[in-house]
Amino acid sequence: MSLRKQRMSHQMQREIGELIQTKVRDSRVGFVTVTSVDVSPDLKNAKVYVTILTSSLKERNKTFRGLKSSSGYIAGQLANRMQLRVVPRLYFLEDKGQLHAFKIHEIMQEI
Repeated sequence: MSLRKQRMSHQMQREIGELIQTKVRDSRVGFVTVTSVDVSPDLKNAKVYVTILTSSLKERNKTFRGLKSSSGYIAGQLANRMQLRVVPRLYFLEDKGQLHAFKIHEIMQEI
């Protein structure tokens, strides 16, 4: 990954996380942590990997619907904050690694 792309990904991760916590008013979006962002080389698309702090599949799906409906707003705010010429299209994906770690932790607590 190029240095520019790497810096852009890290800055986007911080900004998107802050926007979700402070600006998104959708009640479906609860406790969400942005774990990483993968930006395309042309900066037009960004995969945003998130961890949702709930074990319920129904709640996770509801949160993803909220994130999807807020993605245009988040992208616009992101472009303003980072002074981007191109507004990236955001794709929210679940970070499965964090989910697996959470499940392992639950199993360990039962032992």
